[in-house]
Amino acid sequence: MNEIKKETNNMTDSYSKKCIIFAIISIICSGIAGGISGFWLGLNIPGVLTSLGIVLPITAIIINLIGIMFGVISQVFKSLAKKNEPKNTKTKVGGIIGLVAMFSNLAVMVETIIAIVIYGG
Repeated sequence: MNEIKKETNNMTDSYSKKCIIFAIISIICSGIAGGISGFWLGLNIPGVLTSLGIVLPITAIIINLIGIMFGVISQVFKSLAKKNEPKNTKTKVGGIIGLVAMFSNLAVMVETIIAIVIYGG
């Protein structure tokens, strides 16, 4: 009986862990994409030629989309954790980081798209 209860606790506790892990991965994606986008903008100073063209900003946008996806998955695990386990700090922190990461990914993606439109690829 104790083994079954212990296994159930481990399964539900994993929702909180997954929530925060996916949120952290999402915020890392935002940072990587922001760095790539900033690097690309730095290369596009008038008079400086670059052979990377549109590859870097498209890569940044793809990473942002992946980051948004991880943020959404984090929110799904947050809702599962709320349903299946008692309130805990991991779920709250993971949910907040996941939301911040989704908005951060969205902001970097919009900034990259605007930069593509303004500066070209």
